[in-house]
Amino acid sequence: MSPVPEPNEHGKELVTHLRQMRERVPITQEEAATALGGSRYQIHRIEQGRIPQRDELVAMLDLYRPSPQVAATCLVLWELAWPHSPHRIRGKRLRITSRRASNS
Repeated sequence: MSPVPEPNEHGKELVTHLRQMRERVPITQEEAATALGGSRYQIHRIEQGRIPQRDELVAMLDLYRPSPQVAATCLVLWELAWPHSPHRIRGKRLRITSRRASNS
């Protein structure tokens, strides 16, 4: 298996936004992991530079509830983070449990 490349500047900006949004909620990595059905280590890895898969990103945005503008920025940054990489489909996914879906 080839090594995962370093994230580009868009990926770095994205994971910085994700950490800042979580801290503004405010919830801990452990609380975020529990809400998302993953582990604290997975949240830590994302905040340290592992670009989340799209469904992970959407779940994190749903949990952190940023403004529509910030959410849109995060989605664009995600698209630009790994434009030609198979990294998008690798790795263990968080089990996604949408808070909005469960509140409906």
